[in-house]
Amino acid sequence: MEFETLTTFKKAVSDYSIALGREFRWAKNDKVRARAKCKNEECHWEIFCSWSNVNRSFQIKTFETEHSCCRVFKNSKANTKWVVSKLEKKLRVQPNITYIEVFDWMKREFGVHVNETKLFRAMKKARELVEGSLKEQYGRIWDYAHELRRSNDGSTVKINCIPMPNGPPQFQRIYISLEACKRGFKAGCRPFIGLDGCFLKGYYGGQLLSAVGQDANNNIYVVAYAIVDVENKDNWKWFLTLLHEDLGDYKQHGWNFMSDMQKGLIPAMQEVMPGVPHRFCAMHLWKNFTKQWKDMELRGVVWQCAKATTPAIFNAHMERLKRKSINAWEYLNKWPKEAWTKAYFNEWCKVDNITNNNCEVFNAKIVKYRGKPILTMLEEIRCYIMRKMGTNKLKLQDRTEKLCPMQQSRLEQQKVESNKWTPIWSGDGDGNRYEVQNWQQKMDVDLSARTCTCRFWQLTGMPCAHAIAAIAYKNHNAEDYCSGWLTLGAYKASYNYFIQPTEGQEYWTQTEYEKPVPPPCRRRQGRPKRQRRKDSNEAPVSTTRLRRKYPEITCSRCGFEGHNITGCGNVGVPTRPKKRKYGQAGNPIGHAFAMGPSSQVTSHAVNSSEVFQVGFGQGTFDGGLIGVRPPPIRGPANMYHVPFPRGAASGNQGFMTFMPTPRGPPRGPPSVPPRGPN
Repeated sequence: MEFETLTTFKKAVSDYSIALGREFRWAKNDKVRARAKCKNEECHWEIFCSWSNVNRSFQIKTFETEHSCCRVFKNSKANTKWVVSKLEKKLRVQPNITYIEVFDWMKREFGVHVNETKLFRAMKKARELVEGSLKEQYGRIWDYAHELRRSNDGSTVKINCIPMPNGPPQFQRIYISLEACKRGFKAGCRPFIGLDGCFLKGYYGGQLLSAVGQDANNNIYVVAYAIVDVENKDNWKWFLTLLHEDLGDYKQHGWNFMSDMQKGLIPAMQEVMPGVPHRFCAMHLWKNFTKQWKDMELRGVVWQCAKATTPAIFNAHMERLKRKSINAWEYLNKWPKEAWTKAYFNEWCKVDNITNNNCEVFNAKIVKYRGKPILTMLEEIRCYIMRKMGTNKLKLQDRTEKLCPMQQSRLEQQKVESNKWTPIWSGDGDGNRYEVQNWQQKMDVDLSARTCTCRFWQLTGMPCAHAIAAIAYKNHNAEDYCSGWLTLGAYKASYNYFIQPTEGQEYWTQTEYEKPVPPPCRRRQGRPKRQRRKDSNEAPVSTTRLRRKYPEITCSRCGFEGHNITGCGNVGVPTRPKKRKYGQAGNPIGHAFAMGPSSQVTSHAVNSSEVFQVGFGQGTFDGGLIGVRPPPIRGPANMYHVPFPRGAASGNQGFMTFMPTPRGPPRGPPSVPPRGPN
């Protein structure tokens, strides 16, 4: 067997020994020859390779194939360098493989058990080889921006760096809006944009800002995204300014925005686009509400207010909330109504969303990319958007109906509800004004203006159940009265444009800009957290295992829930005894003694079913049924001094001393004398 170099021979010997599960040592190792022997002195396995002048290559000249030693599972030759060489090929085929999967794969493929620390370091080095170094990728950020502008002409790529006096500039932020996304959004999507930010899981951290729209079939449509060092007003203002320049004037196009209450987003929005319709996510508002008010009824009223489509219904729910809790009403009433309830939403965009689920879906889809180096992450996000646009384009390519499937399904639900309503023509010349009735409920429907009293038609662009009843009265199709933004034509117009492919890093043009360095690392002490903290109202992370539910803790002293006797703050409350059953089998319970300010002492033997009264002074105490005792105060000599909680005269205070009567021996079968020898 011949080898080109001696290094190739050494790698082959290492792979061979690891596959057999045997350890070896180099008895001879220089530039022209190498001899390996088994580590076990009693084993005669040996291999020798040296340079051959005849074949002009390295050739094996001695090889003892048989091992007489036992197999081992932890091989010292399976070092970090060897593991990295095997993992590099595996990661290129399966980039999302986990540590547990790698451990099982190494054990199954090579029959070797790799140490956890060694495996962790090898995975880190292998990922750097496959994805690139974290620090080096920041140095090629200008080359990546040039490649995007070259391949996708018209795309917006902006990079900001902070100049440093004694070194290269420091990376701050990058904004990307591809030409296909901008043109497709303005061609067929509704003028509704969700804004959100999520944290990055890489070594240098940062935030990912995104602007996500919604196509005619309610699929997410990514418009722009950016990576910034920190989420604040300055970065949001920079992001919104570039987004406004790409999409056009907000007054002319009627853009509507929705977001959570992100840091600095609301004041930045008012500075960049003053007076623009801006909604708040009702889920975010509800979570903040539930932190203060845990009542189920109050929590439900928040959603009823958010889903109310008319001011009358909204005011009715708010009045109900005000009667229940004035503080909760004041909390909700301080927020602008046009930002969180359908009753005051802007009607131009034809979207009635009350939650920012579009951005949440996008963040969930890219969560596996947010821990990778910056260029790898940006490329993964771009490829995801490209795949998503291609998939959506083919999804409805053969559909012939007028509306998209999601809109058609929603319209069918309204058609079913329209059977409960009866239209009455008002007598106008065009036949467009109707009064639609259902018992005592009445709605005013105008087919020419496409309005209804319930405002569902104005908010969604789709006829409501009342309008469908009037449309059916005219023998027209409800699909013809839907907004053009809900049709299949608008859907196809959104995907007439596609993202152009890019070339690999080895083919990028080297720009003349100075290479920036990564931003300063903002890492807290301790192990970095990969998952965000779940809210108490959210479902558990695991979908296969149920979360264990513990019963509510009840204090044995005061009786309140939420703490035990150790953390009880009610110091003046006496300790309650454990519940016990007394008076079984007719046994006497004990003797009750009444002791008070007067010298009169009454002793009375009590039974299990007897109601006793102990008198002293001018008051009486109704002891109630035996077995139900007031909280005692322990005293000496195995006696309980119980304060009188009721029945005592107003001017007297006393204690009832309860001394249990010792019980006899436990009952059992009669003893039988042992038999003696006959």
